[in-house]
Amino acid sequence: LDEGIRYDASLFPVSRENGGYPCSRAPHLFETPSGRQMPTLPMSVTRIGPVVTGFSGGSYFRLLPSGIMDRLFRRQESYGLPASVYLHPRDFAPECPRVPMNLRQRFYLHTGVTRTERKLRHLLDRFAFVPYSELVNRYLPSDEGKACSTF
Repeated sequence: LDEGIRYDASLFPVSRENGGYPCSRAPHLFETPSGRQMPTLPMSVTRIGPVVTGFSGGSYFRLLPSGIMDRLFRRQESYGLPASVYLHPRDFAPECPRVPMNLRQRFYLHTGVTRTERKLRHLLDRFAFVPYSELVNRYLPSDEGKACSTF
């Protein structure tokens, strides 16, 4: 908020190997280190057996087949939760310069990049997407939603 950021969609709502932030999977207000509250839509996650994993952004988005993405988006809807899509500019850039990294990192950063735009168009054709500000007002209690409009 102090930097002009009005909304957040960066929290991975379960603990994991490289971070994660256990929190509600629904849109909610996140308290910043300065004590202010920021409307937050956590990354969409799903349970596959014993594992909870992301599915709608970055390498998750690029690696999962469109049919599985459709099912996971519908599952999210059945829970009454919006699916949050996040993509980095590099997710659309197959010609992006590549820096030296290990095989695992290369796999997660570059696999499926040529299909990102097609997969995104597929989802846009099948699901309704709205601006984050509309989700804030739809999912947060009215007092909190009104507070969000002042950020």
